[in-house]
Amino acid sequence: MQIVLAGPLMNLILPMLLMPLVFMIGIEQPSYLKMPAVIGWVEEDSPAEKAGLQIGDQILKIQNKEIPDWEKARITFLLNPRNQLSIEILRNGEKQQIELTPEFMGIGGYAGIRHEMPPIIGDISPDMPAETAGIQPDDRILSINQQPIRHWLQMATIIRAHPEEPLECVIQRGQEHFTVIVTPVRDEKKDIGLLGIMAPPEEMDFIQHGFIKSIETGFQIIGETIYQTFIVLGKLLSGALSMKTLGGPVKIAEMTGEAARIGLSSLLYFVAFLSLQLGILNLLPIPALDGGYVMFLSLEAILRRPVNARTREIAQQIGFTLLIFFIFVITYNDIMNLIPQNTKDYIKGVFDFF
Repeated sequence: MQIVLAGPLMNLILPMLLMPLVFMIGIEQPSYLKMPAVIGWVEEDSPAEKAGLQIGDQILKIQNKEIPDWEKARITFLLNPRNQLSIEILRNGEKQQIELTPEFMGIGGYAGIRHEMPPIIGDISPDMPAETAGIQPDDRILSINQQPIRHWLQMATIIRAHPEEPLECVIQRGQEHFTVIVTPVRDEKKDIGLLGIMAPPEEMDFIQHGFIKSIETGFQIIGETIYQTFIVLGKLLSGALSMKTLGGPVKIAEMTGEAARIGLSSLLYFVAFLSLQLGILNLLPIPALDGGYVMFLSLEAILRRPVNARTREIAQQIGFTLLIFFIFVITYNDIMNLIPQNTKDYIKGVFDFF
């Protein structure tokens, strides 16, 4: 039992060392994640729009659980695709109750709401329509074709929908307001309009604590991660969460590379997260995993004799079959994530034809 438990326990101990270290070094995270979940934009035809959510609404509770910030709201929607959620909001000083069912999209639930993101230009691509029209970084787009613009995504949606069509843009630069006519070029591959403008970098908070506070914060995140892991496992087993959410070596390599590019603390955070997942999954009572051996050894301790060899053999075969199935699903997901969207659409069209 000690030998079998050694590997998973090391996987569980490693995050206890790394996670506090992350906060002693310091880590950056988007500022809006710790802000109240005040809706800055509702996407057209999204579950949020159908449910009646509006710009300016603040999400207070979901399923009677407090939602203190955007991070909690995002995780809740992500973990509940196709589940009807009771949401308490604050609108114009009054509390209201609505029902919303997130759609499944990508790796989890999609509600179609965004935090506030003003339509301010971050950077300009050279030799593109925005530069030719005289638009500059830090300009704010007030309206397009007399339609008021409140959010970056609203602006981007309009521009993409009007390739090679002149757009009348009212721009604020400092205290000055002026109008320019700009025509998006057509992206032939995606058939969308482009101006050559980019959003400003997301505002980030640098979080760094002392020794004691780092340990408290690190262990708090470990506890939350363990809880969320079991929630995800339960939803996978019940079918409430799609197998498409699973990723394998390719996805892990991609996320590791991204974390390494961000910085040392982000890489350590991801390593701690991954090690915690491995420890938990490896202790599941599934034959062929360490948890399966723990189960048989525990039964042996209770019965005072080994479990019947034939029973162990059948259980191992079932466990091995499950592992092969998961390997197949994860490999398929990794391959599909590498394929461009237009190729996926083509493959889907071929299958639909037949």
